[in-house]
Amino acid sequence: MPPKKVSDSQKAVLAKARESRDSSVAQYNIASTLSVSQEDLSDLKTQITLLELALKKSEETCARLLKELDAANSKIAELKLELQAEHDHFKSTYQSLRTEHHAQQHSDKQKQVLAETISQLKETTEIQLQKQRELEKSAAMTESEMKQVEFANSQLQAELLSNIQLFSKELALSKEMLRKSQAALKGSKSEIYNLKQKCSHSAKKQENAVRRAKSKVVKESTTFYLLQKGVYSKEV
Repeated sequence: MPPKKVSDSQKAVLAKARESRDSSVAQYNIASTLSVSQEDLSDLKTQITLLELALKKSEETCARLLKELDAANSKIAELKLELQAEHDHFKSTYQSLRTEHHAQQHSDKQKQVLAETISQLKETTEIQLQKQRELEKSAAMTESEMKQVEFANSQLQAELLSNIQLFSKELALSKEMLRKSQAALKGSKSEIYNLKQKCSHSAKKQENAVRRAKSKVVKESTTFYLLQKGVYSKEV
């Protein structure tokens, strides 16, 4: 603390003390000087107390900021784990889609084979009908031979009808499998779209969280309070 300015009255008292050399005046000056020194000491103790309070407040603020930073880092780690989980789910869905696609290709091949088989059966039917017409035209056949021909023809027709029914059932089953595969493919495409939307939303959510955390830390680290509990701090 700078030394106080000596007033005119004090100068006069000092001058009078020098002139009279009175012991009682000298004792008064010593007591006055001691009182001033005690006041300065009290002011210094008060300033030390204020500085200690400001230091404690700064330490508490620093601890709080470190805790918030740890919380922000934990949140970022959680968001990264969620993003990885979404990525793994997307990968699994993609593999399922490929499997459905292969199944559809297999179904298409089976459908093509069934179509070729039906075509062959039609050709066989035409051949059998042609044979039947030739047999009918043969007037020299005996009755027993005609019966044998009719029996063989009925067996062929029964066998042909059975084959046609069998292949019709297989064709219907193939159509049903194709329909299910198409429905599954459509559902998989919709799920992939939803997963892409979730991934994009998760990335934006993570960016917003990081941006808010950084903005909060920057704001708190750059904000300066003039008063600490109603008292000006040493920094002010």
